[in-house]
Amino acid sequence: MDLRRTVIVEPSTLGSLSTLLSQNADDLTTYVRSGGNLVFLGVTENLQWLPWSFTYNSTPSASSVIFLEPTHPLISTPNTLPSDLPFQGSFSDMWPNYTVLAESATGDPVFIASTVGSGKIALTTISPLAAQRDVIVENIVSWSVQPSISLRAATLNEVIIWAGDFVLVTLTLDDGRGHPITGATIRAMFNDTDVTPLIDEAEPGVYTITLSPDWTNQYIGIFCLRLYAAKNGYDTLTAVLPQFIFIRPSYWPAIGVTGAIFVAIIGVYVYRKRSRGEPIFTVPKLSRRKSRPIIRPTAKTPLSKEEELRRQKEREKKEREKDLKDFFGV
Repeated sequence: MDLRRTVIVEPSTLGSLSTLLSQNADDLTTYVRSGGNLVFLGVTENLQWLPWSFTYNSTPSASSVIFLEPTHPLISTPNTLPSDLPFQGSFSDMWPNYTVLAESATGDPVFIASTVGSGKIALTTISPLAAQRDVIVENIVSWSVQPSISLRAATLNEVIIWAGDFVLVTLTLDDGRGHPITGATIRAMFNDTDVTPLIDEAEPGVYTITLSPDWTNQYIGIFCLRLYAAKNGYDTLTAVLPQFIFIRPSYWPAIGVTGAIFVAIIGVYVYRKRSRGEPIFTVPKLSRRKSRPIIRPTAKTPLSKEEELRRQKEREKKEREKDLKDFFGV
């Protein structure tokens, strides 16, 4: 598998190979993501094992198709496919990154393709006749070397976005090899709202979507980005980025409501105080402590000599008495 750039499953062989392909689904997925091309012609059943899902419907059937992407390499390089290609059945409930290349007269997809990682995948309910088959196979083989439009990056100028904010979405497109895609035809939608008129090419390979404050005021919520980019000779890009942007309701009304509630609470408090004849605000009285008298030390009056002698004799007498008591153990 590694040596094969393109694997084609032709009409009437899918039924016999279905079990084998299902058993090797992981290898096929790795093969495509690593740069391989996987193409199914004449699909007549659901491929439950395929990670890029779709639902096969057995109707309608006709002998011609309508090309929606006439410049896509599978349709135009090196051969321009004729529209009189017979098909049986159509696709629905498809992986959103599929690009519809052709449809029935009633608008049912019959030819779908997408880039996956470094590789590509295509499916069709067309069962080409002998001469037509050679033409289609040549285009499929050539498709493996044709450039693709890849979405390198999709960024926002703000992380948290409020209603009324200015928002700039920046999209970087290249060919998967680092070469910028210039002059591409781009369409973009946020959910079901078309923002294609808001797209500008700021520089080679860089496209911007400008959302004005009026726009973010009008559209609030979570939006996925649906992106379509096409250019002659390149694989068409169809990409869906879920929950790409969340525009929150403006915070000013919330602040206003909170302030109104606070004012209402203060109003009720004041009304109740006045109806009771109570002061609105009370200031606690400070208790006064009685001041203690300050006792100031007084100077000692000097003793007379007679008084000093008398006190000295009394001290000596007490000392003698104490010594006698100690001596006799009294």
